[in-house]
Amino acid sequence: MTNNILFSTQDSSVHVFYELAKILKKENKVDNVSFTLTNNQYYDEWIKKNNEFIEFSHSILKEWELHNISMKEDLNINLLKEYELRLGVNPGLFGAIVSDRRLFMGYKSTFTQDYVRRFNDEDLLKIIQTFLIKIDNLFKQFKPDVVVSFQCVTLTDYLLALFAREKKIKYLNLRPAKINNRVMFASTVNDPPPEISKMYNDIIDNKGNDLNFNEINSYITSYRKDNKLYEGVVKPSLNPTNKLNYETSKLRKIKNLLNRTFEYYYKYFKDNQISNPIIRLFYIGIINSLRSKKVNRFLKDKYLDKNQLKSLKYIFFPMHTEPEVSLLVHGKPFVNQIELIRMIAISMPIDTILIVKEHPWMIGKRSLNAYKKILNIPRVKIARPDMLSKDLILNSCLLTVITSSVSLEGVLLQKPCITFGDCMTNMLPDYMCQRSKDLRSLPSTISNMMNIKVDIKWDFHLRSMLYSIFVFSSRINLYTTLLGRKDRYSENKKTFHDEIFALYNCINKSLLTIEKQDINKSSLIW
Repeated sequence: MTNNILFSTQDSSVHVFYELAKILKKENKVDNVSFTLTNNQYYDEWIKKNNEFIEFSHSILKEWELHNISMKEDLNINLLKEYELRLGVNPGLFGAIVSDRRLFMGYKSTFTQDYVRRFNDEDLLKIIQTFLIKIDNLFKQFKPDVVVSFQCVTLTDYLLALFAREKKIKYLNLRPAKINNRVMFASTVNDPPPEISKMYNDIIDNKGNDLNFNEINSYITSYRKDNKLYEGVVKPSLNPTNKLNYETSKLRKIKNLLNRTFEYYYKYFKDNQISNPIIRLFYIGIINSLRSKKVNRFLKDKYLDKNQLKSLKYIFFPMHTEPEVSLLVHGKPFVNQIELIRMIAISMPIDTILIVKEHPWMIGKRSLNAYKKILNIPRVKIARPDMLSKDLILNSCLLTVITSSVSLEGVLLQKPCITFGDCMTNMLPDYMCQRSKDLRSLPSTISNMMNIKVDIKWDFHLRSMLYSIFVFSSRINLYTTLLGRKDRYSENKKTFHDEIFALYNCINKSLLTIEKQDINKSSLIW
């Protein structure tokens, strides 16, 4: 039994973790529960229907209140240095700022590429100072036995992981496995989680004896035959994914906009975490659509299509959406994709080109000038954004990714991959997937990986990795059913109630797993 559990939530995930916590308490799995919250606007609406949450929770830490406090505090750089010594220089305290787009990226970064900073250096340090003090006090007062978070995209998420590591407290990070609708509670922020790596290595050592790989073999066969998507992903398109809801009547839309705008300027105008509804409407409803048309017009004769791929010798690089945990946490220090594209391009063999494909979420968000910069790099081409990644993988010589799920697709399709960040596939042998840690050796790494010959061991290692992931994950529609995200791919839909119980079983399985681990063993965020 776990005495105290601390949940770190973002927006609607507070509802998911609250419902999960109620089951944990009902089943006598925990005594006390505390929460950290983001998004004052969402919380104000949600708490009207869930007022019992306040009495249910032992402690509630609200990010927007900490932001307000920080602006009134004096900066104590010596105190920050003390925390840095306590929590470690790797990954480092400032990484917590980098992980949070609301601090590190521009105000409009949710809707468009925006690097215009919101805070000066002193304010950023005052913010992290306040968060460190308050979270440190929360650990001292609440004394959690387990910390649970979803992904790692906020300052609070990141610092909770560091404090849990320092205090040798069990840590679980909920995230998708990006296989079907599988999710897991991993014991670290970064991939691959140690529990999955350990099982994979044990299977390899025992040569897979006494294991039933039927489900794994079925998945591999199905993936290689069909165009498989994972839950929560958006389908490739020439048009922006994020759109306005045109099913609502014009009068009702105008009324809603006026209400949201009044509420924003009356209550949330100074809240860094809340987006201006007028700016949102401007970009999602007008700018991004026009920009995507402008980009597609300019690139129409420059795009590569599926029919051209077979005649080309190329390396494939899938771009990430920005801002995203894949870049700001798992891909660090490679947060500048264009510069990494340049490094790959100048490191390739003389007869090879690099094909880049835009992420579906970035259609309409990235400026035309960004694509011009990419095309200005010698031997770099851009694929049509509505092309399937699978077609680009099958005809390529090599994949290069930062932390994209394309690395998993690549090894499934028997294509070698070079990674630059945290990927689940990094546990595989170097001839299947190799992480590049020194850009000076990238030319030789690329050359060697392009000459890899697939042998009989490839699928054995692939099956062993997938078996380990399947054991530690569960089938749950996290994004579509639990978080209510629209315009996302889903499969095997179930009710919210059923999915919450599946999540309950998943966290129990993970808690039993990490209880057997040595939590004194140090782990890295990146």
